[in-house]
Amino acid sequence: MSSGIRRRSILSAAALGSTVGSLGLSSPASAQPVPGAAPPASALPAEDGYDLWLRYRRVEDPGQLKRYRAALGTLVRQGGGPLQRSAADELARGLTGLLGTRVRPRADAPSHAALVVGTPASSPLVRELVPAADLAELGDEGYIVRRVTRRGVDFTVVAAHADRGVLYGAFHLLRLVQTRQPLERVDLTGRWTTDAPTADGANLLAGALRPYGGIVMWRAFVHDTDAKWDRQAYLDFTPLDGKFADNAIVQIKNGPIDFQVREPAHPLFGSLPRTNSMIELQVTQEYTGHATHLCYLVPQWKEVLDFDTLKAGEASTVARVVTGRVHSYAHFGFAGVMNFGDARNWTGSHLAAANTHGYGRLSWNPDLSAQDLATEWTRMTFGNDPHVVETVSALLLDSWHTYEDYTSPLGTGYLTHPPDGSVTGHFDPSPTTTTQFHKSDREGIGYDRTAATGDGFTELYAPATRDAYESLENCPEELLLFLHHVPYTHRLASGKTAIQHIYDTHFSGAARVADMRTEWEGPAPPCRPPAVHRCAPPVRGAAHRGRPVAGHPGRLLVRPEPDPR
Repeated sequence: MSSGIRRRSILSAAALGSTVGSLGLSSPASAQPVPGAAPPASALPAEDGYDLWLRYRRVEDPGQLKRYRAALGTLVRQGGGPLQRSAADELARGLTGLLGTRVRPRADAPSHAALVVGTPASSPLVRELVPAADLAELGDEGYIVRRVTRRGVDFTVVAAHADRGVLYGAFHLLRLVQTRQPLERVDLTGRWTTDAPTADGANLLAGALRPYGGIVMWRAFVHDTDAKWDRQAYLDFTPLDGKFADNAIVQIKNGPIDFQVREPAHPLFGSLPRTNSMIELQVTQEYTGHATHLCYLVPQWKEVLDFDTLKAGEASTVARVVTGRVHSYAHFGFAGVMNFGDARNWTGSHLAAANTHGYGRLSWNPDLSAQDLATEWTRMTFGNDPHVVETVSALLLDSWHTYEDYTSPLGTGYLTHPPDGSVTGHFDPSPTTTTQFHKSDREGIGYDRTAATGDGFTELYAPATRDAYESLENCPEELLLFLHHVPYTHRLASGKTAIQHIYDTHFSGAARVADMRTEWEGPAPPCRPPAVHRCAPPVRGAAHRGRPVAGHPGRLLVRPEPDPR
């Protein structure tokens, strides 16, 4: 290892989009075969998960491997600071594995095809290959990945205005090779900047940090009582719109309660046109099964990001709000409650790392789809075998709704035991200790948040959304019990009563978990024994724990009614 930061730190930074120092693998330039660099294509290695999705297995297809080796077998870096050195070192490590040849950075420009990385300030070759104007508009974090031909020689270029962009571009190029994308006509631009003007306001901490270039991320998670929890942040922060300093950002949770398996998008999004705003997501699964249950949260996050607040007209989606495309924010972005810990595989479960990957990728580009991210992570983590990719992607994409079914259907919310030292907090089902959130009583179930008969929460949304949420007939059924108190006999669109649906989904969800386990341990398991049981979706017992208590209070689920269909 060369001097600089450890690779564990750079991996954390890559997931979070942070700036860090050098990681080591620096060595002189050459490319030579690495004996035993890759197992047979059909063999899936037993791994402990330490490398997350940064696993660089040799390309299987001989023709594709030949093309990659010709284009990327020589790596040129002609200067730059610690971040640029980290980018080149990770490229050397990754390409050595992917190409099955030793790839080492060199400074001199070759007469044959090569991969060139750097900035115009650090590299004469980059200055020759990429017009400065193409990079100037990208800011310090943007980059270009481009195939350029000069004097009959093809160069693959990762170029940026600043070293930070070179680092981000390097990981993008590695991702393309990991997922076996063609590079012959590659021409990509990555950007995470805007020209938004400065907002107005003042804030004590922001003022103290301003001389040092500091930014305050001011959390909007406030609640005096459970009775006002859903509205407290909105009531506290909307009167302060425009009164925060231009280097302060209000950090808003995805929903108004606390990272439940199902909540509506927070009504604060789009309600602070003069205050920098960002979204807070929970990558760790505090309320969604910890590291025991498989619950891929990217589909949930996408529902929130794609939600149209309508606060500034149509297309005022949450994603556009928190990327500065609706209001003129000076700062905006994403915050994540992270799931990295001391486990060898970082997240306690191999599959939980898909949430870490998805958070980082959505932070960069919230327009990406959950399907594409699940497929990409699977390819980068377990390889490109079609059966493995299809199986694991399907397990990920189905897991959120499955977890919702066997724990908290119809938006019931907050059915887990609060932390009190006697049990693991927010994990085991305990509806009898959280009745203030689901409001189950002798007459029915659900929290009345309507303006007509409830606490008025629905009025915090734009008129079209308010009207839909207010109406029992038009309310989305997945949010029914979050917004309405209904009799247990209330009929859903399926014809079932609310209580029968709750009963049935707890059992069908648990049964789906058993099927998921079978699919995971099928003909080509992504992890070979003994690692498979550490990778696998939750054992049936964990899912089944939600079933016996689901009908309380009233014990109405003990004798369910016949299915009316």
